[in-house]
Amino acid sequence: MRRWFAALVVVLAGAISAASGMPAAGTASLPVQPPSPTPVPGIPEPCVSTSAWPTDLAPETTAERLQKKFGVVLMGQWWTDHHYRPLVKVVWQTLDAVSCTDYVTTIKARNHGVLVLNAAPISGWAWGDWSLTQPGALTLDFSKWTAALDEGDTGRLVRLLIHEMGHAYTVNRFSQPPYWNKFAELYAREGRFSSYGTNLEETFSDVLGYYVGRCAKDNPFDKPGFGAYYAYARDVVFNGVEFGGEPGGPLHCETTEAPSATSSPATPWSAPRGFR
Repeated sequence: MRRWFAALVVVLAGAISAASGMPAAGTASLPVQPPSPTPVPGIPEPCVSTSAWPTDLAPETTAERLQKKFGVVLMGQWWTDHHYRPLVKVVWQTLDAVSCTDYVTTIKARNHGVLVLNAAPISGWAWGDWSLTQPGALTLDFSKWTAALDEGDTGRLVRLLIHEMGHAYTVNRFSQPPYWNKFAELYAREGRFSSYGTNLEETFSDVLGYYVGRCAKDNPFDKPGFGAYYAYARDVVFNGVEFGGEPGGPLHCETTEAPSATSSPATPWSAPRGFR
């Protein structure tokens, strides 16, 4: 009797399922666990990759695909220079790592629909700048970047790229948009964040740079005490996405690039840490 009753329940459940369009209990597929992100150098918890680094493509084809995949415009010959391919990979993986947020699309929307990345020499000590070396472009000095790879500090390059993109993000700050007013209030209350962020604009960019580049050496978020800045980056800029966990928590930063023995410039350039 119990077996007959159980069979009847299954039949009825199937009939209800067919009528409602819902799968019957016991017959539906098990829930599929969403894919876990794979750490990349400098970023322990990136977005799930939608555009894996093309390991076997020629530099010219890689540059073309980078522009197409991420909707950016590339300037400078270094993008197709095999010498600097490890650095192009850092840029690719960083853009891919934030692809589940609207960080890049917001920047483009505020800059006439385009984000220009210029790989070119920068005079002075800076490793990157926004709209100084090339107006309207984010310039990256790959000849200086090689030092960070040689030191095993890919996180520094992630931080730099996101930092300079942060300046492009705030081009509308003079109209006092809500996101900027909120950060100005936060800065007035919380004060200095990093050794480089000595004013409002640089602090904003450094908060974002260190938020994504959690594996950068001497990251202020490695210590507790910057929770308000962390929450701002998470909730206001990056749509709730986290790239390495709460401030002061343990991180897994073992994923690093091999030293760039073939990518060092002919005349090694030594510079203090910093950027514009």
